[in-house]
Amino acid sequence: MKYFVLLWVLCAVACKKSSTEVNQDPPELEIKGTDLSFLPLVRQSGITLYNSNNQAEDMLTTLKNAGVNTIRLRLWKNPTDPVSSFASVKNIAQECHSKGMKVLLSVHYSDTWADPGNQTKPAQWQSSTLNQLKDSIRVYTQLVVDEIQPEYIQIGNEINNGILWPDGSYNNFANFKSLLQSAIAGARNAVPETKIILHYEIGRAHV
Repeated sequence: MKYFVLLWVLCAVACKKSSTEVNQDPPELEIKGTDLSFLPLVRQSGITLYNSNNQAEDMLTTLKNAGVNTIRLRLWKNPTDPVSSFASVKNIAQECHSKGMKVLLSVHYSDTWADPGNQTKPAQWQSSTLNQLKDSIRVYTQLVVDEIQPEYIQIGNEINNGILWPDGSYNNFANFKSLLQSAIAGARNAVPETKIILHYEIGRAHV
């Protein structure tokens, strides 16, 4: 049923277009991006990458020249590995900006992966009350946005079931909502122009 409804909607939209609209060039996409959270590991590996002209070239430069304008970077609070740490992400973000590319900052609000099955609070916040969590997430978000200056910020990663469990689980929806509001307030306090993204994981279709 989902596929039927989706196809019907696309068909309805297409059928409403006039012949002149169909012949027009498609609108320019605001975001042409990719996730480069593992870029430090790629560079450290010693692998040589080549562009379409068979010339050795850094991945970021190749993507820029291919038309990519936005780089998504995953940020963990205090990871055991420097990849996705604040310092590492800030360095890559600065490099992206120096090349005229935008940054989409994906903040996981965890020391490791956050997804529908894992929303573990950072160790530093484990014993915090809800009010303390609200204050911490606001201050932290304001700090990272102020320092990294992303054009887009993703408040949490795959937040189907909430964030900062158990306090902000989906089952505690009022808490979940208040934590999101606190994080968004932090981002807007730092850079009001930064666009806010809420990331909901919808799974993969099996055909």
